[in-house]
Amino acid sequence: MFLNMKTLIVFGLLVIWLLLVLAAGRADRVRRRALLQQSR
Repeated sequence: MFLNMKTLIVFGLLVIWLLLVLAAGRADRVRRRALLQQSR
């Protein structure tokens, strides 16, 4: 099984992008919940 550098770089960027999306989604959920509690 031989992976060239290009494949490794693309895979690494994909993983980093997935982590960023998950972190942003979690922060957005927390922010939305805080805004809902403030409006009440």
